[in-house]
Amino acid sequence: MADYYELLHVRRDASAGEIKKAYRQLARQYHPDSNKSHIAAEHMKLLNAAYDVLGDEHKRTAYDEHLAAEAARPPAGYARTGAPGAPPEVHWRPWLIWAGMTMLAALAALTGTLFALRDQLPNIRAALIATPTRIPIGAATALPTWTPTATPTVTPTPTATGTATRPPTATPTHTASATATRTPTSSSVAAPEFRSSPAPIPPVGGPGSKLVISEPTGGGSGRDLFVGNVDGTVKGNITRTEDQAEVSPSWSPDGTRIVFAELNSGYLYMINADGSQRVQLTDDPLMRDSNPTWSPRSSLVAYQTIRREAFLNGNLGVGRVAILDTSTREERIIGDQAGINLSWSPDGSLLAYLANEQGRTTLYVYSLNGRGAPFSLYLPRIRRIAWTVDSRQLMLEAVRLDTNGNGRLDDNDRGEIFVAGLQPFALQPLSAPIAAVARNGRFPGPALDGDIFPPGIYPVQP
Repeated sequence: MADYYELLHVRRDASAGEIKKAYRQLARQYHPDSNKSHIAAEHMKLLNAAYDVLGDEHKRTAYDEHLAAEAARPPAGYARTGAPGAPPEVHWRPWLIWAGMTMLAALAALTGTLFALRDQLPNIRAALIATPTRIPIGAATALPTWTPTATPTVTPTPTATGTATRPPTATPTHTASATATRTPTSSSVAAPEFRSSPAPIPPVGGPGSKLVISEPTGGGSGRDLFVGNVDGTVKGNITRTEDQAEVSPSWSPDGTRIVFAELNSGYLYMINADGSQRVQLTDDPLMRDSNPTWSPRSSLVAYQTIRREAFLNGNLGVGRVAILDTSTREERIIGDQAGINLSWSPDGSLLAYLANEQGRTTLYVYSLNGRGAPFSLYLPRIRRIAWTVDSRQLMLEAVRLDTNGNGRLDDNDRGEIFVAGLQPFALQPLSAPIAAVARNGRFPGPALDGDIFPPGIYPVQP
């Protein structure tokens, strides 16, 4: 539940006049008549709900009692001792003291080592970029301990109930009930309207491959999803909304369903490849979700998520990377970075993504075997990544030099292809031809706002 005091930017002891003044100021800022951003209307609904409660004396009293009860409730797994109302007793355990002292000693040793090597740190940093880097990691291809369920088969139903909720904080895991919104109102599902789209399908993928792609429609900001053969022989609009912006489509492992993001609402949806049974996957009003990519081996979908308030303020660097199980609606935050270019390994055990940090691009690789990223590295600028067929190597198209002489690194500079081996980890320039698995267009090269099924395999030359 959203904190209405935080939404209105007032203290909890604010007077009725202060609350009314804060509401009017925010209403002028986010009212759809004066703010044309995609989610201004959604934020305005939250402001109205907050003022409806805090602007009414009786409702505010009940709300304050609810907040007090929530604050007094002990966290899960916590046990209080002593008389009611007494502060909790703290029990010190010897092993905790020993562990703390050991960590302090290790930190002191590391600090001393870094101080002794302070003059050599610039050379070490340069070597990390220019020469192969070896960092021991665990067995990246072992079976994951968090076992995803099989991909679901979505069938048309008259209606669907339930709500998929997600707390706004970075809770590691939680489970929510299934949801199925925007479903047909009758048991019969109309066939999708197959017609020409504004642009032809690019010639990517092998014979018999299918491509789902997002393209503009209606002459405005709307975008629909089109599905067809990669040779352009069959192509049809499967969403037909025109007033919405459906982007970042990604195929399910069996090629029967598609997950995508809708820009106006900031939620994720799933739809059958024939255009039937549109299902809403996320619906947290405080979070904005985007750029989903379906694992090639399970029901897991990786995506970006960010608080709507941060998005509206342009603070895009506070985004995070999350994973959603489309069968159980279980979600978990796996990375505290604003990850882009999310890419699953072909065996589905690793997820790689990029993050722009402090003027450089950092590559993170998350393993389902454990918690956190097993390793990360950075280069001045990485354009795109792709996996090899055996899931043991990553291909990186990176820019290290200002080849066009404009004083900065950008997409107009000449890129280089690097290979990052994972067992053991080693980074080196590409020296021999190798095959890359790319789901959204030929690698190297610009990515499409679409996905190929089955994924394309392309030879990459040094």
